[in-house]
Amino acid sequence: STTINKNQLTESKLPDYPKANFNSNESSMNIIEKLERALSNIAPFLRDIFIEFSYILTKTLVGSHGQELLPNGLHALKQTASIVELKHAGLAFIELVNEGRLLSHASKDHVVKVANEADFIVNRMRTDDIRKVSEFEQLSAQTTVERKSEEQLCEHFITAARQRHQVIALRLQEKFLMMMINDKTVYLNSSRLFWKLDPWKDHL
Repeated sequence: STTINKNQLTESKLPDYPKANFNSNESSMNIIEKLERALSNIAPFLRDIFIEFSYILTKTLVGSHGQELLPNGLHALKQTASIVELKHAGLAFIELVNEGRLLSHASKDHVVKVANEADFIVNRMRTDDIRKVSEFEQLSAQTTVERKSEEQLCEHFITAARQRHQVIALRLQEKFLMMMINDKTVYLNSSRLFWKLDPWKDHL
């Protein structure tokens, strides 16, 4: 089996485009020579792409007013020895500059519009935050007053219940004391005989 070099395989599949020559003196070159030197490699490739996909690119590459931009580019890339025709290239460049200017103004207007909307949203959020904080402070103050009122009422109920229980306890203490005194008097004045049980008998 023969070994095929990858570089040879790649170069064999690519179209034979002219190679750029960079040996000339750039300072003595005019604008046509500079354009031909800069675009000598890429112009045929772009021309093939534009021609191959012209049906799709014609519908895609349109200007801000719906004008077609691809035909000017195809006219600028000539099939003759000269790489670029300055007449059509100049018109295409002017069209490109105009589109860039329109895009710049549209982008500026869009940025200003988005900034204004963002500022409006931020101000509205700030207003909502201030309103919510004010409502929370009012609700907190109202809740604090209600809780203090409930606390005072509970304290009043607890104090009244404590006083009532204290009075009842004193009354019961006096009653039990009187009962004990009366029972002891009856027990001492009685002639009956009472027997006292031992502790171990008392638990039976």
